[in-house]
Amino acid sequence: MVLLETEPGFLDREYAEALEKAPVLREAVAAACQGTQTKPARFRLGEQEKIRLILEDMLCEYRGRQKGYAISLKSGLSRILVMLIRLAEGAEAKEQRPEEAAVTQEILRYLYENMEKASLKDTAARFYYHPNTINRLLLRRTGRNFSEMVRELRLERVRGLLVETNLPVRQIAESCGYRNMTHFYHIFYESCGMTPLAYRSRGDDSCVEP
Repeated sequence: MVLLETEPGFLDREYAEALEKAPVLREAVAAACQGTQTKPARFRLGEQEKIRLILEDMLCEYRGRQKGYAISLKSGLSRILVMLIRLAEGAEAKEQRPEEAAVTQEILRYLYENMEKASLKDTAARFYYHPNTINRLLLRRTGRNFSEMVRELRLERVRGLLVETNLPVRQIAESCGYRNMTHFYHIFYESCGMTPLAYRSRGDDSCVEP
């Protein structure tokens, strides 16, 4: 029912990479989209109540067909697919394969040494991976994507230099990859809840929540 109501290519476009990593789910979705499914695909979830509520809401939207109902159906479908994809990747996410762990460690080392100029595109090229793969490896290992990881590394170095040196704030920011000072001050305050000078005057290497 939901697959028929979403426009052609919606699932392939929005979930291509995730579905590619979950063969059973990919085949079930493909069969449903192509109309070749002979029997319902069955998946065991630990969140039956949440799924039931989502399906009930989707059914009401489908029956009512009020303005915007197609968007609501897509939202419900997205939530269910996310649950299924996480289920399919659960075992792999809990215990990363040794070779992936080693590669991720190399990526982290590279980012630490090149944080001031590292970009996702260049990092992916250096390790011969697709940019999405770099993001996925970092998320599994650290819980942060590329941009979040680089931001954390940069701010960690900024905080250390503020405490350990008397270098001007601008010089510290630029040495850590920040060229726009307005952006730097915003990022720093958002992270530490104070300005760089206030942080330096504290004389420690910790942040407080804003």
